[in-house]
Amino acid sequence: MSMRPTVVKATFLAVLVMCCLLVSGCSSFTHGVVTGFVRGYGGIASSTHAGGVYTGQPIPSQFFDFEDENGNRTTVTADADGHYSVSLPPGKYTMLCGPWKHIEVEARTTINLDCDFQML
Repeated sequence: MSMRPTVVKATFLAVLVMCCLLVSGCSSFTHGVVTGFVRGYGGIASSTHAGGVYTGQPIPSQFFDFEDENGNRTTVTADADGHYSVSLPPGKYTMLCGPWKHIEVEARTTINLDCDFQML
């Protein structure tokens, strides 16, 4: 009995796995990451917050946008701890959260930037 079909299948699977890894890892080489917390200021908070208002506490599940120079938006949502992280292609962006912040994303870099959300 010949082992040739098994070798061909194993080689095909190895090449397939390598291609998948290469494709899935490419964005980490061409994109940058913006990460931080969404923090609340002002407004009425639960009684667990100082004085019943937000004083910089993380806000879970809050969403906001990054807008590129062409007006394309990427929506980001904070996790249960108020933390967010987004991978963006290189370019200039406006963070549409609280006082708008203008940033430039570069490939293979990480920018730490909190979103200061003004509560009403």
